[in-house]
Amino acid sequence: MLKFKPFEMQLLLLDTNVIVSALISRGMPDKILYELVLAEKVNVCYSEMIYLEYKNVLNRTKFSRYSNFKSEAESVLFTIETIGLFFEPAQSVNLIKDAPDNRFLELALAASADF
Repeated sequence: MLKFKPFEMQLLLLDTNVIVSALISRGMPDKILYELVLAEKVNVCYSEMIYLEYKNVLNRTKFSRYSNFKSEAESVLFTIETIGLFFEPAQSVNLIKDAPDNRFLELALAASADF
């Protein structure tokens, strides 16, 4: 059972694939990004390394085939940087084979994230 903090906004880590999926199709990722994060119903947490990953992935040329992807991605990045909560993880984690994904665990620890 999930426990919710009654009067505090939840702290959320946003996986890069959720952003990409939200920008190219409609469904749950779209709802998470637009109805929760960008509507400021949760606090999105990010670190320098996570933000750089967002930026690098969202600027890949393969996404240029989707109309308005680049402009929407730039808007999302700007909004995350503006409304998001920045954390600087102090602890290194090496639990996931795909090493870059460990950055999300490090951020989760630093932020004491809810999701």
